[in-house]
Amino acid sequence: MLTAAAVLCALALPQAAPDDRRLVTVREFVVKVEAREAVSYKALWVSRDGGRTWKTARDAGIVESWGDWAAGTVRCSVRVPEDGFYDFFPQVGDALSNRGPEPKPGQAADPRLRVDVRQPLKVTHLEWEEPKAAADWTGGQNVTLKWHAAEPDFREHSAELQYSVDGEAWISITKGLEATGSYAWVVPNKDTNQLRLRVRAMTRGGLEASAETEALLVRVARKANIVQARALYDRARVLHAQQRVTEARLKYQEAIAAWPDFAEVYNDLGKLHAEQHEPAKALEYFIRSRKVCPSDPIPVVNAARTETELGLLDDALGDLRDAIALGMEGDERTSVLAGETLWSIAKTASLAKDDRRLRESCEMILRIRQAARPTRAKAEQMLEWLKKSAP
Repeated sequence: MLTAAAVLCALALPQAAPDDRRLVTVREFVVKVEAREAVSYKALWVSRDGGRTWKTARDAGIVESWGDWAAGTVRCSVRVPEDGFYDFFPQVGDALSNRGPEPKPGQAADPRLRVDVRQPLKVTHLEWEEPKAAADWTGGQNVTLKWHAAEPDFREHSAELQYSVDGEAWISITKGLEATGSYAWVVPNKDTNQLRLRVRAMTRGGLEASAETEALLVRVARKANIVQARALYDRARVLHAQQRVTEARLKYQEAIAAWPDFAEVYNDLGKLHAEQHEPAKALEYFIRSRKVCPSDPIPVVNAARTETELGLLDDALGDLRDAIALGMEGDERTSVLAGETLWSIAKTASLAKDDRRLRESCEMILRIRQAARPTRAKAEQMLEWLKKSAP
């Protein structure tokens, strides 16, 4: 039988608490399990009543995420839903059903795994209005997200919307929003009961504030219908070319509903919103196109163009670096747009006397072989001027 020892590694320093519990001031922390042999079976048991009764983490409403066994240790990331007392009991084993026993009713937990979770009181600067509580959504559903700032002291266009699925890394939806606002969003077509949304913004003092929703349920709508999606996309492009904007938008959305991983649709829908002077909405679709097809530089350049319009110059420069690394050879239109976007950043930097950003923009223009000749010439002249004016 495998034997294991466990300790808790909180993201904040644990302190002494009543009942000999360790005080933890965050709701997300790590349980570190030490095992002499490699483990393949991993389970975490939880008690909320001091060990009188035990439940699996899932049944207790706790999110657990196990890492791989390495050098005698396996780590389990834990997220609890609320403040309170928690006792933990890790159960591990190998592939041959040779595992440790389950905890028995009344069995006490290891003293190192008895915690009191209490988040410190803090002022909430951002709050969610919709969704306010847990919701039940369907993939592809159109929803309206609403949030507000409890205090007005936020920078303009500094808010960003993000989402996370099953406790994974946060994914950007769009940027350049206000600290109080609303946003129409299409729910990703992924089956999960752990979709979370986050809005974050910068105060005028340079501090970041954020607010998260509760876990949301999403049900998958249906399997992808690629043939139908391509037909809808072709029709949407015709309507788009005819300037029938509302009809084109609906057809693009229908194509996405039929095939959620259709990168070209997201990119073209982003261009439609950009033409309608809706930069935040355009940026969302360029980001989604890039996520579906990360090797395509076109949505990356389009995103950079939109970020420049929103004043997010460092984000735009980062995206253009990525686009150059991906390679734009053979795509003259995208190369020209990238060069024009960099020159726009360079002009803004020149007015702000930001020589670092000015030099970087011009140097990047010269790395794009198919950038327009006039743009390359202006970049060369600007770099020569910077060289002469250097102290």
